[in-house]
Amino acid sequence: MATRIGSDLKNMTRVYLCQQEQIQEIAWGGNPEKPVEFHDGKLGISPRRSFAKWIEKRVGYSCPWDNRSRLLLLKLRELLSGTVYG
Repeated sequence: MATRIGSDLKNMTRVYLCQQEQIQEIAWGGNPEKPVEFHDGKLGISPRRSFAKWIEKRVGYSCPWDNRSRLLLLKLRELLSGTVYG
């Protein structure tokens, strides 16, 4: 989450708050890396196997901020705005 305190460029302060990375597992219907199957030189379609469950690990992202944290951070911004530039 990021916020800017102050309106002019000379007295502007930026505050960045980050959360820890949260590795998530997402289940998909079908692996995009699955090779194409050929039978007797013709493209074969096997829908039951082509849509087998495939798990993707999403790395490098955090969970969304919950409402309580967002409200606290908005209050922090309000307090910092009043203290630093008030």
